[in-house]
Amino acid sequence: MLDGSGVTQYHLPCASMLDGSGVTQYHLPCANMLDGSGVTQYHLPCASMLDGIGVTPVPSTQCYMLDGIGVTQYHLPCASMLDGIGVTQYHLPCASMLDGIGVTQYHLPCASMLDGIGVTQYHLPCASMLDGIGVTQYHLPCASMLDGIGVTQYHLPCASMLDGIGVTPVPSTQC
Repeated sequence: MLDGSGVTQYHLPCASMLDGSGVTQYHLPCANMLDGSGVTQYHLPCASMLDGIGVTPVPSTQCYMLDGIGVTQYHLPCASMLDGIGVTQYHLPCASMLDGIGVTQYHLPCASMLDGIGVTQYHLPCASMLDGIGVTQYHLPCASMLDGIGVTQYHLPCASMLDGIGVTPVPSTQC
């Protein structure tokens, strides 16, 4: 990993990421994404692209996408995504990602996460997390997350949840 002013480079086992001011590039095993100011472009295996400005859906034969300012919903054959102001949830078959205002989290199959804002490093065997706001560490058995403003909630396959404010673990019957 290399960290530079305005540009943070992350090299993960199954993913390479570059985070720059206004532009964040994600290169994942099953997805290549570019995020720019006002424009978010997603290039997935099922191949669809959306322009974040206004509502310009450009679905492929395999994918269906809706993009709106403040609420962006992506429903792809290989991925389901919901995007809201302050809460962005990405759930992909081989990769889960969460992007919140001030906090960006990535959950990959090999489970590594990096936060470009301020530079918070997440390197998990399969599921340990750090919350970029103040730095709260969550060690969960394994995988999906929801990130909100001031509140980071993790819902894992083994079903555990943590509240980013303070640290309130709320395990399910499975964990």
